[in-house]
Amino acid sequence: MLGEVLTWIGATLGPVGSCLLGLVVLLLIFSPGGRPKNFPPGVPMVPVFGSLPFTKGTVSRPFLNSLRKKYGDLASFGIFNRKVVLVSNLKTIKEVFSQAKTAGRPELFLTTVRNNLLTDGRHTFLGILGSSGELWHEQRRFVLRHLRDLGFGKTSLEPLMILEIKELMDHIAKQKDSPIVMQRFFNRSIINVIWAMVMGKRYSYGDARLATLLKTFIAPGDINFLSPLHFIPGALKFAPYLPFLKKDVQPFIKVTNFIKHEVEEFQRDETAKKSDCLTALYLREIEEHKNESSFFHMDQMVSVIFEMFVGGSETTSSTLTTAVYMLAKHPEVQKRVHEELDRVVGRDQLPSFSQRDQLPYTQATIYEVQRTLRLVPFNLPHATVEDITVNGYMIPKGVFAYLKPRMTQIIDCMMDPALWRNPNEFDPRNFLDAEGNFKRNEASMPFGSGKRQCVGEPLARLELFLFFACVMQRFHFYDVVEEPFSSSNPLFAAVPRYTVRATARY
Repeated sequence: MLGEVLTWIGATLGPVGSCLLGLVVLLLIFSPGGRPKNFPPGVPMVPVFGSLPFTKGTVSRPFLNSLRKKYGDLASFGIFNRKVVLVSNLKTIKEVFSQAKTAGRPELFLTTVRNNLLTDGRHTFLGILGSSGELWHEQRRFVLRHLRDLGFGKTSLEPLMILEIKELMDHIAKQKDSPIVMQRFFNRSIINVIWAMVMGKRYSYGDARLATLLKTFIAPGDINFLSPLHFIPGALKFAPYLPFLKKDVQPFIKVTNFIKHEVEEFQRDETAKKSDCLTALYLREIEEHKNESSFFHMDQMVSVIFEMFVGGSETTSSTLTTAVYMLAKHPEVQKRVHEELDRVVGRDQLPSFSQRDQLPYTQATIYEVQRTLRLVPFNLPHATVEDITVNGYMIPKGVFAYLKPRMTQIIDCMMDPALWRNPNEFDPRNFLDAEGNFKRNEASMPFGSGKRQCVGEPLARLELFLFFACVMQRFHFYDVVEEPFSSSNPLFAAVPRYTVRATARY
């Protein structure tokens, strides 16, 4: 009987019509319907399509930015069968994301597609970024513990970084006032730092393997992780085979293939396996647990390597690229940074991480670049692992079709006039007190907030300070020529595309 019905549908509607009908049926099966009881206010939701009929089928940044003004600190909308709560206001963000109940991770294009590609479909939730519960806790503890042993965020990593910085500065000097694309230089250097820490090796600037690394460099801003296409039931599982997701999937295929090859090569190198890099430490942990049920296995290790490579490289490189852009556009700020570096460090030695507290204006400038760039204005979604009540509203526990991704509106905190001295301008004084001392501001959350705050923050802080301080000590940047570009990505800011000229200061 069923076969006859399917045959009739195929003959009546044709291949395209049959596929569309199948999609509608799937949506109906998995759709949770409208707004749950006592759910945060927001855009109307209808069965199957959620709020898409009211957003013209897209989720744009202007739309996200408008939600707080219209609905308050908790605002909701739906993308097909997914319900999203947008959390704004510093106090509410701190309250919500400090809870273990909100530390879950829903299925996301970024993590689900990656994990399926890395494991040939064996696992969906892997790594640190893409896992939840006990797996997430154990992997996060392991990585943090061993990265601290390796000097994560401490001065023991300084010699490695200084080596990369010196090579970077030599290449900048060779340009002799020619226009420079700074992002290419920073990409090379930061990738080498990460790769040396994770895999125990680095590459010279002309090395073919480094060129391959650069080609596999993923910029999250190039992929819209809130695209409704990603939320079609089954889309994440079958993404590599769907023509309309081919463009988004292709960068992940390149990176996963590269990392798989590197891991296989690493395992054949007995000297590398005896080293103290993260991969060697992880392999020894796998060996220790080989006769028991464990979260430590090859698929998990490869996922962690992927996250260290992509997450640790792209954000730091983008921040440094923006820093040069902003200082070349604000010569008065660049002059003050130069003066402070000359006064405290001099020109006979490179700045050291131990001098960070003696360089408050330099440190404040780095923080202000992050505030102004707002590379990730909306945190990656979390998921509630238990029912929670916030501001009198109920957000239910996430289950299969009712998984409740939630996003933090970090951009709201970065631009609040009540929290900043001069929120609408690039002004390092936003991070200085009346005496000119560096002053943290809890509203600055470039690495996220709460239980899932970025595991790589200490390393990123060290990289940003050393690279920025050393490069600014050596060079004066000027003559920015911007390249036209536009980005409609609601979750990630676009890094400025430009060329700049550099003159050695000594």
